[in-house]
Parts: sequence; C-alpha cells; structure tokens
Amino acid sequence: MVKKSFGSKAADIVVYLVLFLFALICLYPFWYVLSVSLTSYKAYMETPILLYPKDITFSAYEIIKEPDLSRSALLTVFIVTVFTVLHTFLCLITAYPLSKKYLPGRNTMLLTVVLPMVFSGGIVPTYLVMRDLHLINTIHILILAGLFSGFNIVLMKNFLGQIPQTLEEAAKIDGAGDLRILFGIYMPLSLPIIASIALFSAVTKWNDYFTALMYVTKSELYPLQNVLRSMIIEGNVDVSGGGFTDSENLTLLISVKMAVIIIATVPIVCIYPFVQKHFVKGMLIGSVKG
Repeated sequence: MVKKSFGSKAADIVVYLVLFLFALICLYPFWYVLSVSLTSYKAYMETPILLYPKDITFSAYEIIKEPDLSRSALLTVFIVTVFTVLHTFLCLITAYPLSKKYLPGRNTMLLTVVLPMVFSGGIVPTYLVMRDLHLINTIHILILAGLFSGFNIVLMKNFLGQIPQTLEEAAKIDGAGDLRILFGIYMPLSLPIIASIALFSAVTKWNDYFTALMYVTKSELYPLQNVLRSMIIEGNVDVSGGGFTDSENLTLLISVKMAVIIIATVPIVCIYPFVQKHFVKGMLIGSVKG
C-alpha cells in the first residue's frame, strides 16, 4: 500500500469538503421543503428559515384526503405504467433491427430517427394533428405524447450493438427465429439499458404537466403534476373552515404547498435505489458508439 504524502492527504480533505458542501447545497432545498411541510404554523411564523422541523405536525398532509388529488394520483400511476411499458417495448423492437449493420437502408432509417431530435414540427402542427385524430381531452393523448424517443432508441441500439454476433448466429443454427432471438437472447442481456430507459421515461412522464396543459381542458383528466401546479401556483387549496385566522391560513397554505411537493417527489426517490445499479451500467455501455 502506497503511503500518501501530507500534500496528497490535504488535497483529499479539500476535495471531500467541497463535495460535502456541494451535496448540502443540493439537498437543502428538499430538506427545507420537508421541514416546512412538517412544521406547525406558529413555529413557521417564528422562524421562516428552518434547518429542521419544529413543533412537528402532519396536518398539511391531510391534503391527501382531497378527492381530486387521490384521483389524479391514481390516474398518473396508470399513465406512467402504461407509457413506460409501451415506450420501452417500442425502443427495443425499433433498436434491434437498427443494430444490424447488414440491414438494407439502415442509414436512412437511422436518419429518420435522429432528425426529429434536431428538427421538430413545432407545437401548433402537433396540436392540429392531435385535434384531427380526436385525441384532445382523452386519456390516450396523455399516453401517446412522447411515446417515441429517438434519443432512447439510439441508446438502445448502441447497447444491442455490443452484444456478440456469435450468439445470434448460434441461435439461428439451432433454428431460432428473429423473435425468439430478440426476446430469448437480446432482451435478457439488455436488462441494464431497459432499466435505464424505463427509469428515464417513468420520471419524465411522472413530472410531465405540459402535455395536459396543451391537450386537456377537463379537470378530471388532469394528472398529478397539473393538480399540484394548480395548488402551488394558482393557490387552489381550501384551508378555510379550520378555525384559523387569515395569517394562519396563509401559513398553513404554505405548508400544504410544501407537502404536495413532497408527495409528488417521494415515489420517484423511493424507486431509484432499486434500479440504480442497472441505470449506471446501462448508461455507460449504451453511450458507447456502435
């Protein structure tokens, strides 16, 4: 074991201190939101800048009982689940043939996948297409919007291109067809990139509010992020009738806003640790140019 010099140890200490401070800067906003959501209105009025929760109360989280919030949460879970499955499946079946260098017209097909990443039709033409397809104010538009991603297809193609061609040749000698090879050989070996793309698409769709803002006017079809946006930005939260003064209602409203932010963030934070290993591996391998 090589013994470190004093200068090397000092440099390590400085690096760790900088990383620790950077981590604090990144984590404090989330910690502040959590602290305010758990702090009573009296404690918050005394100390608006909180380092930890004071006079802990869960009254702000009673917003979960709101029927609009519960309905939108279930709707969002359904949309995210269906979207993630369909999106990952489309990426897999599109990237598999594109990963074969012997495919006729491969470069032209790749160009049609990459071009929309640089040039898009714009918001207005897309809206007119969705309107003519009678998808406005339907749950289908919330699932179909963004279902095709050229970036994720390129990632998947690069990953599949790293799998040895000899596995496919051996399977064909044994009489396996293309579908058997795809789902029996390539798909099990592609779990890291599949997990990465699934996480990417799930997080993106969970945090998406622009789609509903553009194509949906019925409040019963609003996903969770749009309901939370209405609560946070427009202040559509009813905290009256609790025996509080106007100033107390205002402070309770702030706590409720912080609580709904936590409600929207926690599911993704809880899921990420379970797919972190596959996520990192998939991104490293899938980013290699094939």
